[in-house]
Amino acid sequence: MKIVHVIGFFQPEYGYEEYYTALNQVKLGHEVHVITSDRIVNIPTRPLKERIKGVGTFNEDGIIVHRLPTLFDKVNDFVITWGVSKKLKIINPNVVHCHGPRQLGQFQASRYKKKLGYKLIVDHHDFVHPGQFLHPDLEKNFKKWLSVLEYKTFRKWMGHYIFSKADQIIAVVPECKEHLIDFFNIESERIIVNNLAVETSLYKFTESGRLSIRNKYKIKDNEFVLLLAGWFARRKRVELYIELLKKIDDDNFKLFIVGTFDKGYKEEVLKLINMYDLNRQVVFTGKIDRLVLRNYFSACDLAIYLYNASVIWLEIMSCGVPIMGPIDSQLNHLLVGKETSIKMGDINQASKKIKFLQNNEILRKRLGDKSRKLVKEKFSYTSSTKRIMEVYFELLNEK
Repeated sequence: MKIVHVIGFFQPEYGYEEYYTALNQVKLGHEVHVITSDRIVNIPTRPLKERIKGVGTFNEDGIIVHRLPTLFDKVNDFVITWGVSKKLKIINPNVVHCHGPRQLGQFQASRYKKKLGYKLIVDHHDFVHPGQFLHPDLEKNFKKWLSVLEYKTFRKWMGHYIFSKADQIIAVVPECKEHLIDFFNIESERIIVNNLAVETSLYKFTESGRLSIRNKYKIKDNEFVLLLAGWFARRKRVELYIELLKKIDDDNFKLFIVGTFDKGYKEEVLKLINMYDLNRQVVFTGKIDRLVLRNYFSACDLAIYLYNASVIWLEIMSCGVPIMGPIDSQLNHLLVGKETSIKMGDINQASKKIKFLQNNEILRKRLGDKSRKLVKEKFSYTSSTKRIMEVYFELLNEK
């Protein structure tokens, strides 16, 4: 089968659903193309020159990636590229899979569907959650107001058009399906849910990796390492985790913060760390290559998420590390026991449960094994991609 994925930014170095889906389709023997921009997503701390990948056609792990010239890349994650329709005509695919309805490239793919005769799949990653700019409790400012206005007008109109042309709409979590129904007024029967997944062959516990990272940061055997991983915008509220560490009040605890920060935000967090004299207990690793990320996860004893849930949970769980997180979050189905379930933002409850798990190594190991098993059975990209391929084949057989 000849498959084309259309997405504004394609970033194999970060993984993400679109990369692993395309990679597993290649492994199944299909001809897989990606049409995208010549750059990665705009993060405030990254200069433009570091984002540019270059224009051209490249082979990335067997995926044929067509990076097109960018005409505009300024508002939110909106990017305009030149030449999507031309590439589609040349490739002549059986199936086009648009990752989100958020870009003009996906709009072009939906416009040319009938003319070029391919089946169109559109998946959806958006929903309203604490920290998302549509959430009513988020701090209001002019920039947020503009984002909401743009999303509720232009982006909503474009989404309506793209979804109207789709042969199948896929929500990546149940909350995304609810958002499709509530915000875009799409009929429930047009939507299927295929949960986000993880590459379990890459993300797995490694004892040698655990030892190397703990040695690198001089972590003693009796020290308990908490993990917080992701990309840290201010809405992620990293200050809460510093308050948590102060509440625990135990020098044998360390907090690994794995990932990058919005411009100026890390310095704000550092001020709080200095004020509480917790410098020795907080480790900033910075951005870590996904190929060695499992070593950092394996070095930790428990992951903690007080506020925002994240799809990186799956990668952490795949490494056999239990996650403590909000029972009232969109990913609460990934919490494997009452011992790891907390109310959102409840530092007092979290500190008590963390201390309990610190003193119960056997239970902690059992929760970690249960996490790995859950991911392997229900959330691997091998099984996720097979479900997507079943949708493709079913649509093509309707011809």
